[in-house]
Amino acid sequence: MSDTLSIDRALDIQIAEKLFAYTLDYEFADTMGAPRVPALRDQYDEWGMLPFYSSDWNEIKPIVAAMRERGCVLSITQSADGYGARFRRDWDTGAISGGRLSVISYDPDMARAVCLAAIKALDVGVRE
Repeated sequence: MSDTLSIDRALDIQIAEKLFAYTLDYEFADTMGAPRVPALRDQYDEWGMLPFYSSDWNEIKPIVAAMRERGCVLSITQSADGYGARFRRDWDTGAISGGRLSVISYDPDMARAVCLAAIKALDVGVRE
């Protein structure tokens, strides 16, 4: 398995746990025939149990919706080097009660940039 895929899956796990409060239950995966080695299980998703947030642009929408519920809006910029994803919460977004916030992440892939920015925002204190 490539390093990029394992990094992406680790990011997917962070999004699932931090943003969507998923609990990754490997006991259920065992009954479905997933590998018994935990390091492999983190990258194993034949049944679509863990969405590919960081590598599938179609999975950006649920992330944006969950962050919007927390008063944050997304803006994306594009350059020759890739994408910048920025989550903001301030006067301009109408979310004045939650305080000011602005985090940005850059990556060649837009989905990964959005995931990285969401994780940064959650790490600095964006909660429900």
